[in-house]
Amino acid sequence: MTVKLRATGPERDARIVVVDDYEANVSVLRQLLSRHGYQRLVTTTDPSEGVELCSAEPTDLLLVDLHMPSLDGLEVIGELKARGERCPIIVLTADIASESRAAAMDAGACDYLSKPFELGKVLSRIDDHLQLRALQAQLRATEEDPARRELLERMALLAEGSSDEVLGHVRRVARLCGLLAGALGLSQREAELIADAALVHDIGNIGVPESIRAQPRSLEPDELADVRRHAVLSSRILAPESSPVLRTATEIAGSHHERWEGRGYPGGLVGDGIPLPGRIVAVADVYDSLTHARPHRAAFSGAEAVEHIYGGSGTRFDPEVVAAFATLEDRDLLSASGLPDA
Repeated sequence: MTVKLRATGPERDARIVVVDDYEANVSVLRQLLSRHGYQRLVTTTDPSEGVELCSAEPTDLLLVDLHMPSLDGLEVIGELKARGERCPIIVLTADIASESRAAAMDAGACDYLSKPFELGKVLSRIDDHLQLRALQAQLRATEEDPARRELLERMALLAEGSSDEVLGHVRRVARLCGLLAGALGLSQREAELIADAALVHDIGNIGVPESIRAQPRSLEPDELADVRRHAVLSSRILAPESSPVLRTATEIAGSHHERWEGRGYPGGLVGDGIPLPGRIVAVADVYDSLTHARPHRAAFSGAEAVEHIYGGSGTRFDPEVVAAFATLEDRDLLSASGLPDA
């Protein structure tokens, strides 16, 4: 069964700025988006004007070409960043080189789509990014825990693909995070906050090509770099936020791939320099990933996964979090991981 996400469709009043030095490309995008229901479209073939248009009033999404005269796409992104503008940016370009993709994503883009346009794919990605932005706005106005969890789950599904597999993973990780936080002595409220925030720990996957995430083999170095970039993208998508759960989610998204001894990513943080929520999610995420099959490997048994966690204490994982993991009853782990009771 596939989880249905688009009962009502994305926000149609979003302000979208399109910057491309070829009028034909601008025209195609204008017609495509207008037919799809987007009415607040602002377009230009002048990249300098594009910067000013994004700064003139709040912008919900920027679509920008990479190679343009006077200012290229990277320079447009850099200028907007210098001005403090934080609208999501999708690069649309004929340049398919992995180095160009890496440069755009590192500069501040949240997605990268190649020309010639696959119109259905372009629309889908635009819809996803705008729905994600709308969900964050709803979260900022939400106080009720059940509503908050539903919104966070919808965000995770937008980023990683609306499937039962994705929903199961984020729910299991969240459940185990709550158990670990409680075992560490955190209050129930703190444990619930971390568990909810953990639902979007990999939200940056929205900017990682699905073809890479679904590879049934070990990844090539440039593909692995794309996957690892999701931690930075996650923090970029979520921060800065005033909502407590989104602030915690930002910490988690940017730190749950750090390692206790300092050889993780994206920042090479060490020990207590890694935020506690990220250290908790690191254990829960790895345990759940190991106990469920992936395209490139079979699932570990529960016992094998437990031994893997123990073996990473003091190197990959915080020893105190591993000690808390060790206090959990087998039935707790089985319940959290969705494994059948032995």
